[in-house]
Amino acid sequence: MNKDKDYVVEEIEETVVETVEQNDISYEDTKPNKRPFLYYLYEPTGTLKTQYNILKGVILSYRGINSRISSNYENFTAHRKSYIKLKVAGNHLNVYFALNPEDYLGGILPVKDYSHVKKFADTPLMMKVKSNLSVRRAIELIANTMDLDLIRQDEVYDLDYYEIGREDAELLLKDFVYEADNYEEEE
Repeated sequence: MNKDKDYVVEEIEETVVETVEQNDISYEDTKPNKRPFLYYLYEPTGTLKTQYNILKGVILSYRGINSRISSNYENFTAHRKSYIKLKVAGNHLNVYFALNPEDYLGGILPVKDYSHVKKFADTPLMMKVKSNLSVRRAIELIANTMDLDLIRQDEVYDLDYYEIGREDAELLLKDFVYEADNYEEEE
């Protein structure tokens, strides 16, 4: 029976190789393109940069809120609790809030429930930020999120957080390119 399995595996491998050769597809074309969060903020469009700066400035104006950038998103926490996550998705931002989705679904705000996704279980309410109106609505949801734990807001500073993080992004991208080059050399 093992001979039959080996024969089937060899036949499948030959079929895959023939298909790849016929369609002129390389292995690099089939690999997923995983880039870190800062990569998408490195050369953003004007509106994405503005929206990111406004939202990050408002979030960091609350007392005790800290920012942590991971490879997928920027997480805003205080006392080990995650309150808000910012994620770049194409030409817009997805903002995830630590609010109960049932309170906002069916209302005037265009939000979605992401409680079924494990990494967004602590911030299940998602809103896409594409325009000035959605920025104002996101600021309203930020205030609602912080009001749940009675976190007070200080003065909002008009800083260019994009430029502040640019050096980090450049270093991260150099490491990203370096790792990709080494990966290709090892094969």
